[in-house]
Amino acid sequence: MMRFSMSTYSSLGKKIFMGFTGLLLCGFIVIHLLGNLTLLISDKDPFNKYSHFLTVELGNIIYVAEFILAAVFLVHFIYAIVVTINNWRARPQSYAVVKNAKHTSKKSIASS
Repeated sequence: MMRFSMSTYSSLGKKIFMGFTGLLLCGFIVIHLLGNLTLLISDKDPFNKYSHFLTVELGNIIYVAEFILAAVFLVHFIYAIVVTINNWRARPQSYAVVKNAKHTSKKSIASS
């Protein structure tokens, strides 16, 4: 079995790690969206409790969470660039694309 440190250097390991960081970012967006959707409720108490929890009860932990979120975003962005460049190097010639099938073909945009 491959060690974790070795798997982060492989192409597949980078893609798995990038997928994991993408899931973390999506999770943040969903949780943030759910908290902000409480604004749509006519009663303002749920949003006030949510904002009080974030600002007062979490205290300085919120700054740690923001730092972790920024780090996850940065790692995801860097890995995306690295994986894309490695994919370009692995196949410098792009795939052949057939614009039309010529003759009496019934090829359409939908069938492409």
